[in-house]
This record gives sequence, C-alpha cells and structure tokens, in this order.
Amino acid sequence: MDSNTTQLLGAPSPPSSSSSTNSWTHDVFLSFRGEDTRYNFTDHLHKNLVQKGIRTFIDDELPRGEEISQALLDAIEGSRCSIVVFSENYASSKWCLDELVHIIQCGKSKQQMVWPVFYKVDPSDVRNQRGSYGEALNNHERKFKEEKLTNHDESKFEDNMKKVLRWKETLTEAANLSGSHYLESRETEFIQNIVNEISLQVLNDTHINVAKYQVGIEARVRDIHKALDVDGNDVRMVGIWGSGGIGKTTVAKAVYNSLAHVFEGSCFLENVRERSIPYGGLADLQNLLLYEILRGKEIKVTSADKGINVIKERLSRKKVLVIVDDVDHLDQLNNLVGGCDWFGLGSRIIITTRDKHLLTSHQVSIIYKANKLNFGESLDLFISWNGGRSKNLDDDYVKAAETVVKHAQGLPLALKVLGSHLCGRSIDEWHDALDGNLHSDIKKTLKISYDALEYSVQEVFLDIACFFKGRKVYDVIPTLEGCDLKPKYAIKVLVDKALINIEQGTIGMHDLLEELGRGIVYQESPNEPGERSRLWFHEDVYRVLIEGTGTNNIKGIIAKFPTPDDICLSDDSFSKMKNLRLFINVNARFYGDHMDYLSNELRFLHWPGCPFETLPSTFNPRKLVELHMPRSRLSQLGEGFKRLQNLTSMNFESCKFLTKTPNISGIPNLQSLNLDFCTSLVEVHPSVGFHDKLVDLRFESCHNLTLFPIIKSKSLEVLNLEDCRRLETFPEIGGKMDSLRHVFLRGSRKLVTFPNKVKSEVLGSAVSHPLALPSLEEFILEGSNLSEFNFLWTLDCVSTLSMLDLTRCDFLVSIPESITKFLNLRDLYLHGCKRLRDIPELPPKIVKLEASDCVSLERFSSLSNILKGKKDSQMIELVDLCNCQRLCDNLARDLTKKQNILAKEQITLFFDHLLSSRKHGFQVVFPASFEALSTLFRCHKDVKEHDESCELLIEMPPNFKCQNQGLALYAALENPQNERRRYNGFLTKISVNQPGVVPHFIQFDYHFRKIGSGHVWLCYIRFREMFYRDDQITWPQSPFACRVNFLKLTLDSQRFKSFGIHLVMTQDDEDLSIFTEDGESESNDLEDANERFDGDNCIDLCEDEQDSERDYFSCEDNEDGYFY
Repeated sequence: MDSNTTQLLGAPSPPSSSSSTNSWTHDVFLSFRGEDTRYNFTDHLHKNLVQKGIRTFIDDELPRGEEISQALLDAIEGSRCSIVVFSENYASSKWCLDELVHIIQCGKSKQQMVWPVFYKVDPSDVRNQRGSYGEALNNHERKFKEEKLTNHDESKFEDNMKKVLRWKETLTEAANLSGSHYLESRETEFIQNIVNEISLQVLNDTHINVAKYQVGIEARVRDIHKALDVDGNDVRMVGIWGSGGIGKTTVAKAVYNSLAHVFEGSCFLENVRERSIPYGGLADLQNLLLYEILRGKEIKVTSADKGINVIKERLSRKKVLVIVDDVDHLDQLNNLVGGCDWFGLGSRIIITTRDKHLLTSHQVSIIYKANKLNFGESLDLFISWNGGRSKNLDDDYVKAAETVVKHAQGLPLALKVLGSHLCGRSIDEWHDALDGNLHSDIKKTLKISYDALEYSVQEVFLDIACFFKGRKVYDVIPTLEGCDLKPKYAIKVLVDKALINIEQGTIGMHDLLEELGRGIVYQESPNEPGERSRLWFHEDVYRVLIEGTGTNNIKGIIAKFPTPDDICLSDDSFSKMKNLRLFINVNARFYGDHMDYLSNELRFLHWPGCPFETLPSTFNPRKLVELHMPRSRLSQLGEGFKRLQNLTSMNFESCKFLTKTPNISGIPNLQSLNLDFCTSLVEVHPSVGFHDKLVDLRFESCHNLTLFPIIKSKSLEVLNLEDCRRLETFPEIGGKMDSLRHVFLRGSRKLVTFPNKVKSEVLGSAVSHPLALPSLEEFILEGSNLSEFNFLWTLDCVSTLSMLDLTRCDFLVSIPESITKFLNLRDLYLHGCKRLRDIPELPPKIVKLEASDCVSLERFSSLSNILKGKKDSQMIELVDLCNCQRLCDNLARDLTKKQNILAKEQITLFFDHLLSSRKHGFQVVFPASFEALSTLFRCHKDVKEHDESCELLIEMPPNFKCQNQGLALYAALENPQNERRRYNGFLTKISVNQPGVVPHFIQFDYHFRKIGSGHVWLCYIRFREMFYRDDQITWPQSPFACRVNFLKLTLDSQRFKSFGIHLVMTQDDEDLSIFTEDGESESNDLEDANERFDGDNCIDLCEDEQDSERDYFSCEDNEDGYFY
C-alpha cells in the first residue's frame, strides 16, 4: 500500500456469519461517471480486476433512464464489494447519486465492502459538498425548483428535496470511508494497489482457516509484517520459532491470509514434519508447492532431487510467498526452500519450527520468537473456548477461570484444550481437572519435542524440570558437569527447541513443560516413589526418607515443603540410594542421632541445618562439586574430605560448633570458602592461605578468630574479615596479590595496623618488599581503629580503587591531599568520622560523598571552591552533609562576608552557586533553616505529619525547549524527637503527560543517624537525564507538564515539613539559572541570584490565587487537566 492508499477502515474485519453465507453474483460492482472515466481510468481498473480473477460488474450494457433500473439494483446487491470512483462530474449525475445511496445501504444491511476512489478530486470536497460537488447539488436543487414552477407539484418537489438531502448525507458518509486518493502519480501503480487491496478482501481461494477464536493474532501479525518488509526487492527468509502449542502455525496462517494477494503466487505447506516422513513425502510436498504457486498447472516430480531443479527453474522469476510449517529437520528445508536464489525478487519465505538451530543452520538471520499470550488475552481465549460465558460466570467460576489461565501461562493450545474440556462442566469438575495431571492432548503435543532429544539432553531437561528451574545458569552448569553430563550443549539445544529460556542468566521453563518433565519421571513408577529417578513432591520425599524405601534408581532429591516439616532420619533413610547425585534441602527440618550412609556418588549436597555433628565415616564423595551446609551442627569433617578433586565451593556459614577449618590442600579446584558467622572458629588451617585456585574467602563475624595464616593465594579476589573482633593484625602477605579486588575489614576493632611489606624467599633467604594490590577496587575499613592511612598510597591501586569506606574511623583527622591521585575513585564514605576536620579537593570522577555526622568538619575544599566561583570546580552528584553544622556555618560565613547578605538569603546564593558548577544533576543534604525555601521555591507545599506522599505539578511554557533545562527540587525535614532511627529515605517520581515518556525516579537513602535540627535536601535533575532510556532520549513535545510525587514519607521517624519544585534553565551552555519570564541572563551576584528564584510575576496556584495569565510554575492538584 503506497502513500496514496489508506487502510480500509470502513470495511468489516472478518465477514460476519450472515455475510459469509451470501451467494454473490459478482465480487466487485464499479460505480463511476461514464463521461469522466469510462475510457481511461475505470476501463484500466476493470481490466486489472478481471485479470486478477475478480468477477467485476460494469454497467456498459444497461440502458440509462430517469430512474435507476432493477437490474442495476440487483447487481449492486449481488456484489461482495462496491468501488465508487468519485470524479469531477460524478455528482452531476442523478443516476450515480442514486447508485451511491443504494451502495451505502447495502454496505450496512449486507455487510458489503465499500471502497471509495477519489480520482483527481479532494475527499473533503466530496465530504462537505464543495467545488464541483457543491455546484452539482446546487444545480439539482435549482432544476427541481424550476420543475415545481412548471408542473406545480408540491409533493414531488418535497420528495426531490429530501432526495438531495439524502444525496448529501450519503456523499458525506461515503467520503468518511477509507479508500484511495489519486492526484498526480503513476496511474498504473495506483490501480495495482487498489486491485491488491480488493483481492485481499474478496478472494476466498487464497485464504485458509486460521483459528476459531483469533485472540491476540493481530498484534503478532503486525510484528511479522515488519520483519518481512514486503515492499523490499530482496528475497527474504523469516523464521517463526517457539515451543509446541504456542501458536506459530496460527500466526503464520494469519500472515499468509494478509499477504498472499501481494504476490504472483503463494503456498502454505502445513505440517511438514509429519508429511515428510512417509516414503516420497518430500517429493509430494514439492509437487504441492509447484501446483499451488503455478495456479493448477500440474507438474509431476518423481523424486526430491529432481524436484529441487524444477522448483528453481519454474519459480526463480516469480515473486512468491511460501510458508513451510512445522519443520524439524534440515533436509526438509534443503528440498523445499533450499536458498534465496530459488525464488524471484521480492519473494518471502516463512519457516515455523520448534528448533532455532535449524533456522541458523539454514542461514535464516531474521527470527521471530513466538510470544505467549498475556493474561487478558489468555482469559479471553479461554472463555471463548469455554462457550463465551464471561458475563454469566459467577464468582466461583471466575476465580476458577483465572486459575486455569495462570496454569496455562499464555500457551494457546493449553487454553484451547482446557476451555473445551471444561465447557459445560460443574465447578467441582473444574477443580478436579485443575488438581489432576496435565491434559493428555497438551501433553502429547509438548512431548513431541522431548522425544526428539538425545538421551543426555533429556536427562538435563528432567533435572531442570525437577530441580533447577529458576536457578542461575552459572550455578547449574558445574553441578551437571559433575554429573557426567554436557550441560552447556544440552542447555543450548533446549533453548533452541524452546523447551527452556534464559533471562538475565536465570533458567526459565514454562509450567506446562515443567509438568511434562515431572510427569515423565512420575510414570517411571506411579505407585512407588522410591523407584523413580527423581523426587521433588514433598509427600513422596517424606515417605521415602521416613520409611527408608529409596532404591538405586534415585538420582536426585529436593526437600521443599509447603511449610517446614520435621523428618526423623534413620540408618535406612539413605542406605539404598547408591546412585544419589543431588540432595537439596530447602526448608525441611531433619533430626536424628546419627546417619551411617550417604552416597559417594553425590555431586551436589545442599543441606542447611544438617542435624549431625559428623558425616558418615564411609562418606568419600570424590565427585562432589558443591558442599553447602550452612547452619548445621557439624563440628568437624570426616577423613573422606582429604581428596576431593572436583569440589569448587564449600559453605559452612553459621555453623556454630565448627572450631577449625579442614585441610583443603587435597581440594585443588576449590574456588569459594565461606565460614561467615562461625562464632566458635579459632583456627584456620594454613592450607587456606596457600591455595592456588581460591577466589572468594569469607570469615565475617568469626568473633573468636585471633590469628590468620599467611596468604599467598595469587587467585584470591575477595577477602572478607568483617567484624572479626579479636583479630589484631591483618594476615601476613607472603607473595604477590595481583588479583585481590575486594577487601572487607568493617568492625575489626582490634585491627590497628595494616601491613605495608610482603615477605618472600629468594635463594632460601627472607626478603621484604612493598605490599602492592594493583587490582584493588573496593576497600572497606568502617569502624577500624587504624591510626593512620598513609599505607593506602603505597598499595599501587591509584588507578583501580573505586570505593573507599572509612565510616566511623575515630582516629581520622584529615584526608591527605594525595587522594586526588585516585583517578577512578567514585564513592567515598566518611560518615561518623567525628575527629575529621578537613576534606581536601577530591578526585575528578567522585560521584558520592557520605560525610554525615562529621561534627568536627570545618573545611571541604571542593565545595568551597564552587562557592568561590572557580570555573573548573564541579558539584558532586550526591553529597550528604547531615549534621555537619560547623562546616555549614563556615560556608555561610564565607558567603556573608563575600556578598554582604542577610543570613536568610544564604541558601539562595548557595544553591545558585551549586547550579552554576554542575553540568549534570546532583543531590545534597545539609543542616539549614527551611523558612527561606518558600521564597526560593514559589511552587511548594507543606505536608502534615501522617501524609504518605506529596504531589506538585509544573507546566512548561509554550515553545519550551528542554534540551539544556532541568528541575530543581527540595525537601525540608526534621527529627522532633531527636532520636536515632534507621531512615529509609524517600522516593521522587517525575511524570510527563505524554505517551511514551517513561517516569523518572530519584531515590535518596539515609544511613543510621540522629538528626538534631532542621535539614534540607536539594536536588537538580536535567531533562536530558530524565528522558534518557535505552541509549536514546525521548523528548516530550511542548507544551507539556511535569507531575512530581514525593513518596514513602511515613516509613521512618523523620518529620517532613514541606516540598517544592522549580524550573531551571540555561541561557547558554555554561550558566544555569532559575527560569524567569523575561528570560534575561543574570550575573553571579546576589541581586541576579534572587531574580533567578523570583516568581512574583507568576500566579501561584498552590495558594489558590486566580488571574487571567497562565502560571508556568503551577502546582495545583489537577487530576484531569494535564495528565491522562
């Protein structure tokens, strides 16, 4: 469809049942003004319609008379569609106008299609009876008046005038239908577009049945249309890929029906997988392909190899549409649509399959993933198949229907089967069906993909269905590799066949596929769960462990109960499970005196809360990959743990009775060792420090640990010694630590020194050299008693350190000026450093400074330089100066001296300087009196103690350009009880009243603190940052309005007093200012700064003032005025 052809909005979508049963004598009736177009446009249109096989009526043979003939009326009524060619003199013919009236009436009564063609006339002239159409109708009225004067027939005159009125109404109605408009362009192309559109609507022989209920089809067809790009002149193959029953074939059929008319030939090869299996099946499909496209010309190929050449020869110059449905083998594609060079320019080939790999192997680069239905679509489809009783369902049925929809999870096949199965049944039968197994028809369809998998991939599918759905891929792969499977290959195959999906690194599986997998395991032994390969149902797990009925068949168990349940273990619980590979306890509570046996085949042992102090003496799991025993009663590990070649992860977190770590020298591939919160731990085996593969080492809150062995692990990346209260010295470093990136020493109060030397041996002699941590990124020293921090500058990490936490370091008095050398430092935490007096100039990439409760702080160079107006100074994105009263007093004093201003004006100038220094947004909180804010932010609102939110509205001026502009916001708060409470902060949501613009959120979080006076949060956010999403900026069109919501105000003990917003704009690329109506640029002195905040010439709707002018800073609570 070109720019001159609009979408057919006036035609019915699919024909109703009444229209579909009509016996049409013609496909198209042509209505036209003979003297205008009979021997040119209409003649050419008629010939093209006939050539397309469209039966077209043209009134060449009918005699003309005063009234429209019955033969013409019958022709109109017997035509599926009418094309009305509005030309310049169409309305001058009463015959044409009467035709048009009858055409429009039949369009309504018989659901016929009416397609207006505006040939060299303006549709608005037809619609409003202007130009030649107005003149023609005036002439008709004039002639009727003249007749009245001649024959004096008042009744006939009234009838004629009613007829004119009816003509006008019909012209207006016809012109409002969508059709085609021709002015000056290629007439041949214009006619072809009309023929294509008409053939789409009237040719039934190219249409195939799609589905009884076409819910959600239209949007998916549009998506595939975009991928096909039928206007292009290339030959394109597009794949539709998805799991069984998701609607691939249904969508492909709808696409076929919507596009077949555009091509010279078309063919839908359905169910290729099954039809290609018999001997000669591929040759039969080739014959069908040729027969359909060549319009009945029978060409018999006797073998698939010969058929390939025939297809190439006969179709290589034809523009064709071919859909190859349900492909499961590459041979099928190679024999039916082997390459783009088989078909003529502009051809489109669509392939539907469950196997993505087939498409990539066939070099199909455009692949559309079939999407499941959303909840609303699913409910519509289910109710349609359930008899369409949505309005008559009572509450019980509605709830049951919603349960069915959730169970089906958007799978159309499941909704169809369940809807049909439950139609007409009682509510009890609904519940029985939902509680039972997956319906056999759905199961049979889904199992086709499973049966086609090789054995090892089937094993991975069953493990995922029973144990690993929802787990991270990187966790699952090592475990299954330890089970002698090939999970990387298997997972790729399962993804390609749409049996699982990977989103953000997590394995997902449709609930129906999960039920299929579990059903396959269930059928291994329906009556005796101990004979199955996997146990996941809590009742089966309970029964097998309590009764000791497990067998060698069991490979895996997951103990996941609806509510934590007690299970008493005995010697027989695991004794017969010789092949147990996986044991995962989620929430069961086990107890018992002892256990004599655990399978040595275990690869994955997750047993939180294990009740035993020791593991069986015979337990020697040489294939074990992961051992996670947090919160267990283990006090030591057995002898079997000395040689574990495959073990990569050990977790003994919160094992209160564990006093020493095992010797891990016989575990060469161990990467992670977690002993956090092992409060009885006193000894760490020396092998821990010398391990070559160890990456993550954690000993947080090991309160009795006093010594740590020498560390020589070159691979170590994470070292966590937080809250090791008795640890007096940092572990001695015995070699290079080039990989160490994260060091956590929070709360290690006895740690007073940090090593600056490394000891190593050279030719048998001890040699010392400076300690270097060249990869260090995160260094947390919160609450430590280190007396000096000069060692930081000797660690060779100035180019890597990004986060430094010195929170509550009581001995810290000043930060060395050499901190500027840490070029990539972004976050600096100094909260509660009560002796800190000075913060020097900070590195250029710093984005967050947390300096709350630095009560002795007097100087902050970065902020002072901004207030002095230094051009190269920039405001930090987030600065917390809560309770830094001394610093703020000094800054205010400096401002007062410089500008000779009153104290209440300090905040105005302070914020103005911050705005002038920052090219991006920022937030700052500091102690201040907020009475002046009502002047600074004219759009503001006070809040009451129990208000949960505050909402303000600001309207942008006409022709406003927001590229270099932004919003200023403030919040004023206090703590009247003067109590220390944990404060969660508040959330700011900024919305724009235009579709497609996503709301922007600003979160401000406070730490654990005590606010002793009033504080102010100031924020500046640029529109550029606000509208940036997915690597692009969506600018709203002026005029627009911003709604600002301050949310979550009652989650803490802080008392909010008021909130405000103000528009900020730039006069050039350098200076920011608060917007004023005159738009003049301002200097940096106080007078101009006050002008930037001045709003006297604006109407403040917050205060319910009224005026004839519109306020650009309006903050009225208007739910309907600006926002949808």
